[in-house]
Amino acid sequence: MSGIAFVSGLHADTTASHARYEGLVASGLPLVFLNGYAEDIAAPFFSDDGAAVERALAHLRSARRPGSGS
Repeated sequence: MSGIAFVSGLHADTTASHARYEGLVASGLPLVFLNGYAEDIAAPFFSDDGAAVERALAHLRSARRPGSGS
């Protein structure tokens, strides 16, 4: 897996636990979050639909881990 883009996930819910994302962040897997912001998640967040998708994909491409495929 090269990275994950979360769209309107639990990161956008201010009452939800964000613990599930902490392990992913700690693993070094490239992550981006679209449409929602959570201060406690150390990852990039984007929200302007079209622009967000383009920026998010650019981030995931640039952050690709070695051996994760092309």
